[in-house]
Amino acid sequence: MSEPIQHVNEVCLNCGSLMSASQRYCAQCGQERISANESFGTLLRNFLGDYFTFDSKISDSLKPLLITPGFLTTEYNAGRRVRYITPLRLYIFISLVFFLVLSIGRSDGLTANEQVTDALVWNDFFRNYLPKVFFIMLPLFAALVGLLFRKSGMGYMSHLIFALHYHSFIFIILIIYLGISRITASQGWFLFNTVLLSISIVWFLIYLYLALFRVFKLKWWAVAIRFFALLLLYSTLTSAILLGIVGYITFTA
Repeated sequence: MSEPIQHVNEVCLNCGSLMSASQRYCAQCGQERISANESFGTLLRNFLGDYFTFDSKISDSLKPLLITPGFLTTEYNAGRRVRYITPLRLYIFISLVFFLVLSIGRSDGLTANEQVTDALVWNDFFRNYLPKVFFIMLPLFAALVGLLFRKSGMGYMSHLIFALHYHSFIFIILIIYLGISRITASQGWFLFNTVLLSISIVWFLIYLYLALFRVFKLKWWAVAIRFFALLLLYSTLTSAILLGIVGYITFTA
């Protein structure tokens, strides 16, 4: 329920436009009428609304992202954007959660001395380099999509939006996988984790194909050809970058 307006300003404090006593939001800039003595509840509500959008946009964005490949990108390209979290904000928030989950407990269970060096190398990779790899690969992935679907008439930004949504989906699945795998690993169910990881990878590929098919609206075989070309190019670039980084870390460790 909206808080009562205790102090009436004759003009908007943001842009200076005139406001009537019944107006809660400025008609010119959209800023809410504010009081000089805001409550903590108002401050918290504004914080959550501005930076994390913890409202109906969460369910409106995450549900189609998970179960309807390409839907959010199609909606964004069609101009229907207000009800969804913006692609960049969605990607940043989910990636932060992913790397936070990834960093928790990476050194758990280390007892043998011969494991320490390898653990330090991999911890350094996951903590310092993997986020940079994703940051580099995201625009490269968008460029590859733009190259393979250049006849779609879409600009690079549309391909970048597609990349943001797809990588956000990957992060969510990996967060779920990490949570489940740590529980099952503590029970010694390592085969289950292997199967679960394999299923996740297969779903990544199926999701990508369906998203490409929905967004670019080509015949299934035309999408399939570009899909396999995208996998080949992207996996080659990613492997080269990862091998270079792991080699560098190992050499300098």
